[in-house]
Formats: sequence, structure tokens, C-alpha cells
Amino acid sequence: MTVTRIDLFRKLAASLKENPEQEAQWILAHVLGIDQHQLLSDFGAELSVAHQAECLRIQGERLAGKPLAYVLGESEFWGRKFKVSPAVLIPRPETEELVELALKYLANTGGVDVIIDVGTGSGVIAITLALESNTPKVYGLEISPEALVIARQNAALNVTEFLGKSTTLTFLESNLLEKLDTSDLGDQGVKRALIVANLPYVSTTEELPVSVIDFEPKLALFAESDGLALVERLLVEVQELASGLKSVNSPKALLPEETCIFLEIGYTQANRVVSTALKLGYGKTEIFQDLSGKDRFVLIKR
Repeated sequence: MTVTRIDLFRKLAASLKENPEQEAQWILAHVLGIDQHQLLSDFGAELSVAHQAECLRIQGERLAGKPLAYVLGESEFWGRKFKVSPAVLIPRPETEELVELALKYLANTGGVDVIIDVGTGSGVIAITLALESNTPKVYGLEISPEALVIARQNAALNVTEFLGKSTTLTFLESNLLEKLDTSDLGDQGVKRALIVANLPYVSTTEELPVSVIDFEPKLALFAESDGLALVERLLVEVQELASGLKSVNSPKALLPEETCIFLEIGYTQANRVVSTALKLGYGKTEIFQDLSGKDRFVLIKR
């Protein structure tokens, strides 16, 4: 019996629960190795038995609760495809908003000499900012070696877009800013820095959906102190390095005086983050809302 793309699309969409039609299209396009426009332009084409079997295998994993991005091994961010695995979080729409805010900041302020993405995970923030800005140096710092494998694979996946750009993208295994070679940055005349961070901000007592807690890496989700332990530690480290009070790697290890920070946080955490920043001596803070109208991002300036 002949089975066409639209036949299997209908079968998939009838069984899937979340965004069934969209997910059915993603599955078919992924298995066929084409984009969704190509899929829909020839929706009546016959499917091979092998393609049918692979679609149904993916359907089974999805019905068992595994997030589709992990089943497919990829996710879209800022119009590009990135590899994902259970070693990294699946990129969220809110994080695209964080990137958008960072790019607007760069455009409005004339840019910076270095961007540092702390807790880079799959590398989507660091790679996107490196490709979408003219920043000379971009760092992606990550404590998980398994996540760094994915980040480096994603950089390689987008390597052709780096051709002709003067940007240097470097991924480092680092606990927050611990391994950042800031002495090297100082030696090369870095005067302005932007730190972007989507760190774990979920409280250890908070309940999450099964699709998140059973599949996504807990290291990238949870933090002590009501979810803000790592965020507050980062604020301390930046202030110490930029003030010259502490060096992580060498006596010369300093962030530039003009360093600002963009954070993605939980929607109930903004006031505490602002209060902490002001107590640490930061000069200016600004809260931004996400598209749902929730306080999701904080800009902190020295």
C-alpha cells in the first residue's frame, strides 16, 4: 500500500499532543532531510518504507515524553539549526529575546571589545552573538565538558558563516569566570566588555514539568539560594575582577572598568537581583520584560 507524506502527516498529527501539526511537519522534514517548504510543496509524494519506519520510531519516543528536540538531536535558534543532546538545555524563545536585547545594546553603544557568555551550554548565545555582531572576541564559558562538546560541534556546524569575519570565538571549560584568561584580554587593550548569562535559576524546591525534569540536565536548571546562587556569585566575581580586588588566573587578571551584564532570570527574581547588584556597588540596573510581560532580563552596569 502506498503511503504519502500527507498520509503519514495526518497519522502523526492525530497522535501527538503538543503542537501536533507543527511537530508532525518537523518530524517528516527531519527524516527526509528537507525543509518544511520543500515538504509542503510536494506533500503527495510517496514515502519509502524506511522513512515511514523512522518517522514512527520518532513518534514512539515523543509519545513516551521525550522532548522532540532531543529525539531529533537538533533545535532552531535565531533561524539556525543547532545540535542538542541531554547534556544541554533546549534553547527557549526567551533566550532569543536575551540575544535580541544584547544586540540592541551593542548597536546603541557602538559595540564592545569582548563578549563573554557565561554558562554557554549548547553555545547558541555565544555563536549567535559572534555571527550577528562585529565583536572581535567572543568567549563561551561552561562547567560541563559534555555540554562543551555540543557547543564546539555547533560552532563547526556554522563555520562557513565565520568565513570573512574577524571575530574569534573561544569555548573554555570554566566554573563561571574561573578559567577566563582576562590577563590576555587586558594585554590586548580590551576597554569594554559585555557579559551575557543564562545561568541555572530554578530553585531546588520548584516543581517542573515531567518533560523537563526527566530529560533536561539538572546542572543547567537548578541553583541554591532560591535559584540565585550562581547569578549572585557571578555578580561578585565580575565586580572583583573589574575592580582589581581579585584575580582568577594572574595578578593582571582584570575585566575592563566598563563591563556590563545581561542576565536571563526567573520572572520573580528581578527585584532581588537588582538589590544584590546595588549592594555590590554596581551603578545602574534596568529590568526588561519578555514577550509574556514577565520580568525576565536584567541589565547591570558598573
